[in-house]
Amino acid sequence: MKTIDEAILAVKNFDFKSASQKEIEEVLPSFGMNNEYLSEMPKIFEPYFGWGIKFWQYPNQFSKLLCFLKDKEIDSYFEIGVRHGGTFIIINELLLKYQPFLESHALDVITASDILDTYQKKYRDIRFWYHQLESQSPFLFERIEGGDFILPYKKFDLIFIDACHSYQCIKRDYYTALMFGPKYIIFHDIVNGGTKGAKMAWNEIKRHHKKTYEFIDQYDGMNGSYLGIGVVEITKDDHIFPMFKSHYNHLYEW
Repeated sequence: MKTIDEAILAVKNFDFKSASQKEIEEVLPSFGMNNEYLSEMPKIFEPYFGWGIKFWQYPNQFSKLLCFLKDKEIDSYFEIGVRHGGTFIIINELLLKYQPFLESHALDVITASDILDTYQKKYRDIRFWYHQLESQSPFLFERIEGGDFILPYKKFDLIFIDACHSYQCIKRDYYTALMFGPKYIIFHDIVNGGTKGAKMAWNEIKRHHKKTYEFIDQYDGMNGSYLGIGVVEITKDDHIFPMFKSHYNHLYEW
């Protein structure tokens, strides 16, 4: 069992660059796992529930996402829906291994957890912003950009959508994300039996994109399928791209 500080330092000191997918999968629980909705969590992880940074993922899925993100050209990261912040911290620290000047933003309707507050004040006091705001707030772009612009000029290379899990919320967050011109958008709970709206939204969204990836490994002994991570990589050939073309001038020349 680790304190918040000990868990954050363990993440920061872990060598994500050279670690294999299996090594990452094995170390993840030692950072501390979430202790909510435990019916969705395998009992093998019971010793890790409720302490540390409380990340809310299956290690066998999350480790594969982290390996996917290695070596990607990502200068900025935005997570929509962070809860305790464990997932945000882990992804943030992996990306920092490749881009020391990474710009990171986290958003949720709740105040920043003790975990994120500790992370920001002690370990990441620059180029990290927390926004207590609904993702569909009319003030979202103003808050992110720091000004009252008619069009969004802020760009994020990577966006993780994991806020409200209804079909309507996810589709709205998806369209909002595309206005930030991301290279990649991550979705959570794409196979979770308890979030049918998320499954439905993902199955529709992935049809709009040429390049999609899924990390949906499960654990034995569970009564159903849970969590699941999906990624879309934005390309000019995507069915939906023409609608958001004006938001990608930073990546493509017309």
